[in-house]
Amino acid sequence: MNGRTLLRILIFYIALPVCILLLLRAPIGSAVLADRLSSIWILAAALCAVGLNWLLYARLYKKRPPLPVFAYGVLCLLAVILLMQHALPVDDPLVSSLAFVGGFLALLFLYLFGVWCASRSTRTARVFTIIIQVILGMVLCLMALQILRDLESRRVTADTWITLVIFLLTLNAAGILFYIRRTIRRRRTKAVASGRIVQIIGVTGLDRDDDPFTRHRARIQYTVNGETYETHAKIAGITVRRIGRDKLVGWVVPVCYNPANPAEAWVERINRHVFEG
Repeated sequence: MNGRTLLRILIFYIALPVCILLLLRAPIGSAVLADRLSSIWILAAALCAVGLNWLLYARLYKKRPPLPVFAYGVLCLLAVILLMQHALPVDDPLVSSLAFVGGFLALLFLYLFGVWCASRSTRTARVFTIIIQVILGMVLCLMALQILRDLESRRVTADTWITLVIFLLTLNAAGILFYIRRTIRRRRTKAVASGRIVQIIGVTGLDRDDDPFTRHRARIQYTVNGETYETHAKIAGITVRRIGRDKLVGWVVPVCYNPANPAEAWVERINRHVFEG
């Protein structure tokens, strides 16, 4: 990304929208306080503005907008929702409805941005993908706790059913995000090389019952066009116990790598079936 592109992004996608939202903050708040139905028209106008942005991008660049552009539009809608919610009293019935809509938009933004990150091969994108998966997991836990509390207290309301629907959507989003990341990684790593296990690394920790357990990873070296590369793979604990850590060193396993970037590699979880095959 060159300096000119970065400057354009800072001006048109950060500074200008922030200025517009700050200017519209007072009018939006006054309109929502005066008439609750105006929130629907405000949200519809924001949706039209976002749709117009997508359409202009498609006409200017002669292609469909990428996922970051869609995610940015969802983020702008979320900002409008937060402005309306901030203008209302806390006990206003409309606040809960806006909170649900805002929560859905926040999850949609995370999903779109996460799918885009999962399709990238950079280390930064992989880190963002993991962070988004952790956030989605935390949201799932919080929503599950709220649903269980409502069921336990027998105070099931419409909000409970809406939370359940969002919970199921988030669960699917997390699963789809993991599947996309795994599928894209497999598609990129089409070539196969023979890798050799050079070390078995064990990390010991405690489980939920405070019993010790060990996770094992194999350090694997493989050679492509005379260059030696290194990668890691998970290895089943039962495989380590049956064969032995010392005996596993030197065994050969298939390594899938990206022909355009041989340093990018992927190895299936190692178990006894890998060696039998």
